[in-house]
Amino acid sequence: MVHVVAHGKSQMFRYFKKKNLDQLANGLAAVLAVPFGKKIEKAVSKVIDDTKPSIYDDNIDQVYNQTHIAGGNHRLFDGSHSPLLMWEKVKETLPNDSRTEEVKNYFLSLLKDIQTTKGIPLTNISDKQAFDNTIQNLSSNFGINKDWFHDVLTINLAEFFSTTIAVLAFLFRWKERDKKEFTELSSNLLVYSTAAANPFLLVVSLISLGSSFTKNRKKSDFQKGFFRGIVGSGSFLLAAAMFKSPLLGLIFGICVLITIKKILNTINEEEIINWVKVRFKEHKKIIVAATAGVSIGLITGS
Repeated sequence: MVHVVAHGKSQMFRYFKKKNLDQLANGLAAVLAVPFGKKIEKAVSKVIDDTKPSIYDDNIDQVYNQTHIAGGNHRLFDGSHSPLLMWEKVKETLPNDSRTEEVKNYFLSLLKDIQTTKGIPLTNISDKQAFDNTIQNLSSNFGINKDWFHDVLTINLAEFFSTTIAVLAFLFRWKERDKKEFTELSSNLLVYSTAAANPFLLVVSLISLGSSFTKNRKKSDFQKGFFRGIVGSGSFLLAAAMFKSPLLGLIFGICVLITIKKILNTINEEEIINWVKVRFKEHKKIIVAATAGVSIGLITGS
């Protein structure tokens, strides 16, 4: 009897732990995907409140201070701020410092940069003109905000924390990849990471969604989970975008999301999916064009 009760408590604990991780991962990703998320990124931008740059910081920023290349986006182009290049800059700063000093100041400089809203670049772009031309073409032809391209190539502290929570949530449910809850979580975070231009979370979500599709024994469960995730996250982002005030948009988006989730719990998803399949075949061109428009709207924030 005692063993049964203990086992029941263990199962209940695991359920609530999974549910809480799912909710936390979804919540963080959703908030960072809307304008209100910028306030959170600014709130964590002073983990290290050091107004005086160190000699290592000065060497890392040397190229920018001399050329002022790309303004606020200089970390992508100055050859000093990606993780590997920053380490090279730290090592060459002083000829006689110890490796311990170099390692310590490397991580301090890295943290100072990653805590800002711009974050650190994942790689350095050597040909700025070619990059600018590509962005200009994509922006002109598809209406994508230029800042989205800069953002998707960088990671900041808020995005890193959000991705870490998502990874934990995925790992905790990894054995349940054939259940629709895992697919719903994956599709939710895929939409949010695309809107927020969070590169790490985007990759993690794609991997998880692909794993769910290949491992799912019931494709109907995958379809249901994917449908719930896309509808839920999409409704939140569209509702939040209706208000100029980031806070009002966030509150309204949450209210709409809660309502949509309750409605989804009362309907037969399979019937809707079948209905959508039929309508899609009938109006494929219009639906594809509309979907592209919505995607661009989410990326541009318009």
